[in-house]
Amino acid sequence: MTFNPQWNTQDHLDAVMQLLERQESASSEDIRKVLNCPPVAAHSVLEELIAQGFVQTVGKTSAIRYIKRAFDHDMDLVHEEWFDRLIEWFAGGRAESHFSVASQLGLNAREGKATLEEMRRRGMLFGKFVGSMCIYSLRERGMTRHASGAELEQLVSTPRKQRQEALQEALQKPKARPARARGLKN
Repeated sequence: MTFNPQWNTQDHLDAVMQLLERQESASSEDIRKVLNCPPVAAHSVLEELIAQGFVQTVGKTSAIRYIKRAFDHDMDLVHEEWFDRLIEWFAGGRAESHFSVASQLGLNAREGKATLEEMRRRGMLFGKFVGSMCIYSLRERGMTRHASGAELEQLVSTPRKQRQEALQEALQKPKARPARARGLKN
């Protein structure tokens, strides 16, 4: 059994963000060189960064270029006292635009957007962009689990119910390494 390496790890994402901090824009070829990876892997990393709202595409001539998405909110409009309330609200699995959040929670739309953008900048929320509109959510990154060959063989060769019980038991153990918070450094 062979495993394909995962290309959208935090180190890969950080490498692309560092490249985009050094350069105004980058091509997919530039990104492949930095990551030393095949085109499909570079696309996977870029797709993750675009989904989180850290990178956007720009059409220059016939080639696609990637640039770092800027945080352009007014810090005077940010309400840090809303952070806990918003995290609790998004914890229910919601994914909403800033207009929707503001109307449902009775917040000023401009202040709500600035606060949500600051939370996204700090890595507290994730933003998926649809055109220029951001859909905010409290999506957590998955956990990476390590297992020996014997543990994998045991998992594959056991009946389904036993596998589910073993997985639930493994989830209770503190073997998993929590994902690092994401955010851009300004």
